[in-house]
Amino acid sequence: MSPVRLVIAAAFTLLLAAAAAAAETITGKVDAYDVEARLLTLEDGQEFFLPEDMPTDKLDVGDTVTLIYDEQENGNLLVTKMKVSE
Repeated sequence: MSPVRLVIAAAFTLLLAAAAAAAETITGKVDAYDVEARLLTLEDGQEFFLPEDMPTDKLDVGDTVTLIYDEQENGNLLVTKMKVSE
């Protein structure tokens, strides 16, 4: 393999690794929301933490939400964007 192809292959591999670490999206129904812990639980049992600056005044149990989230180093799922549909 030529040096140029090797560099391109290495760059492509790094790009794929970065994409794997990118945000993920999920849609589901809200089963519970703990205001103090800012912990949102979907009906399938998955739990997501909401940042302090994310408004939750329109969030109710039973709402359908679309969440964009990142997995933190400690394994917690932190929401970066949320869309609420009633």
